[in-house]
This record gives sequence, structure tokens and C-alpha cells, in this order.
Amino acid sequence: MNGTQAAPNLFSFPGSPVEFSATYKVSEAGAEAVKKVWASGNRMRIDVSDGGEGLFSLYFLGNSAYSCTRVAGNASCFDVSGRAGSIPSGIFPCQDLSGAAFEGEVGIGNTLGRCYSIPYGVFSKRKICCTDRGVLAYDEYNVTSGNTHVEYLTDIYYSASDSDFLLPAEPMAAPEE
Repeated sequence: MNGTQAAPNLFSFPGSPVEFSATYKVSEAGAEAVKKVWASGNRMRIDVSDGGEGLFSLYFLGNSAYSCTRVAGNASCFDVSGRAGSIPSGIFPCQDLSGAAFEGEVGIGNTLGRCYSIPYGVFSKRKICCTDRGVLAYDEYNVTSGNTHVEYLTDIYYSASDSDFLLPAEPMAAPEE
């Protein structure tokens, strides 16, 4: 399949409740990464980098999903629409707070955010904090016994441009397993 052929539409991106671009610091098991997120309507891009030259990106563009890498200035993208299945329900955790317990308010930049405890797994809780516009600002949960995943917002802008959602390379069919 080349980049102009459409893969079967097995999912539809739910759409972002607010347009934004944000940067997060992520830590897990002693490792750190930077995560950048752009969202606008039914488009979302997530970049994850360890601070080096390597970069992994996910693009959700309406009914299509792409996985892209950039290493040493070379980019490649794969159409994973047919393999993506459904978008995780928690991609916008601040939008569905059913079962969440309010934990209090916290300062996020020059506004007040709200923090919640949400059931996670069988015996665990996930703590999230949301900006005043409903964007995730803090996320903490146990990955394994003794291993915690933490990410927190370092920068946010309530805008995103069309260029933020352009693929860095022509998409190819994903390799067969």
C-alpha cells in the first residue's frame, strides 16, 4: 500500500475538547523523556523523545493513524490505521471523571487546576490534575510494583497550527508481523 491508499477505518479519533499544544516531562523507572502533544478537533500528534536525536511520533488524523520515527535527520512513517484498533478511552482523562474523587485544587501557571483520584486497575489509583480548560497537567500511576509513571506539564499554549499535523515522511504500509 502506498500513502495515498486508505487503510480500513477501524476507529475514529474522538476529537479534542480544546485546541492546545503542550510539553510534558515524563519519568518512569529512573528514565526521563519529553512528551509533546498537539491537539485540534479530530487531530492529535504525540512526540516522545529521550532528549537525544531519536524521536517517536504518533499521529491521529481523523480516521487514520500513523507511527513515525526520526533518527539522525531521517524520517519514516507507517500507516497503522488498520492495526490501531480503538483509541484508548483515557486519551483525554480530564473529560471523563466518572468514578473520580476530587482531591483539591493546585496552582498550574497562573490558574487553578483540579486534581482527582481515579480507580486504576484492580487495586490502584491514578492521580490526575487538569487545567482550567480540561487539559491533563499531571498524571501519576503505578506501572508495576515499585515502578511509578509520572508526567507533568511544563508548557501549554491553547493553539495548534495545521503544520503541527503534517507527517514528516510519506507513509508506507506497516510491516507484517
